[in-house]
Formats: sequence, structure tokens, C-alpha cells
Amino acid sequence: DLFKPITLKLAGQLQTSVLIAQSEKDTFFFAASANAGPELDPHFTEMWSEISYQSAGTRVFLSYLPDSELNSYIKKHPFQKEGFEDLQSRQDLERIKQECLKQGYLGYERHHGTEFAVGVPVFDFSNRVVAALSLAVPLVRLKIIDKPGMISAITHAAEKISAALGCLANQP
Repeated sequence: DLFKPITLKLAGQLQTSVLIAQSEKDTFFFAASANAGPELDPHFTEMWSEISYQSAGTRVFLSYLPDSELNSYIKKHPFQKEGFEDLQSRQDLERIKQECLKQGYLGYERHHGTEFAVGVPVFDFSNRVVAALSLAVPLVRLKIIDKPGMISAITHAAEKISAALGCLANQP
């Protein structure tokens, strides 16, 4: 319920889909998506879909996991050798975490430079990452939606959710 109004507003503002990655016990999943588009009224869909290394939100979420949880995830889901050349090791996840700590988000081009993806951590009252928001926009749309504005909007949404969860700082 906490994610719904904030992510729906973000999806409507950017006319795209916003995914929410979370975990429960040892299971990592997309919990919901907020969707909007030029011919689509904003709507929120709860789901239980296994996360993949492709999502910017997954990458951010996994990069903040404690070692024991990350080891367990990697054991069940080894790094994929094809299609994810930029994510092949724990060191790559550490690089992602450092990027998030430095600028507050992970942003990168994917699908052979046809999309720009952004992932942002969501923190709880103990400054632990409990979820991540992500979205991807075709690069041709970045002429309509400016990249800094998109990054600012998703970062602000994650900060609002984090504050509602009791986080007092943007990042640990």
C-alpha cells in the first residue's frame, strides 16, 4: 500500500512502467509494477515474478545484500554468461553498490544501447535496503523525457518511500 500511490504517480509522470523488487526470506521477486502510457490509464499490479539480473532494480537490490544472502542467491542463480557482460561477478555488484552510494542510483544503457535503465534503493528505518525501484525507457523517448528529470523523479520517489519506512537519511 505504501508503494502504490508514489509509484503510480511516477509512472504517470514518466508514462512508463516502474518495477518494485523485494525479498521475503530467501526469495527475491518483483512485488508489483505501476504502469502508465500514452494510451494506458495508470494502474498498479501486484505480482510475484522472479527477478533477473537484467533489471536495474535487481542489480541495485542484490548489490546491497549481506554476504550470506547474496551467496545464497548467486548459488541458486549463477551469473549468466551471455547477455549480461557487464555483470559477471560479485565485484560487478560491488561496483554497482559504489555507484549507488556515490550518486544515489544506478543508470546504464542496455539492449545494445536502445534503452536507458535506472535503479534506486529503498531504505527502511535501520538504513537497510528493503526494496528497489526501477524503470527502463527507450532511448528515443529520452528526447521527450530528459534523462536528469527521469533520474530525479525515480530518486525522489524512492526517498519518499524510504522516509515513510522511517529512514532518516537518503543512504547509509
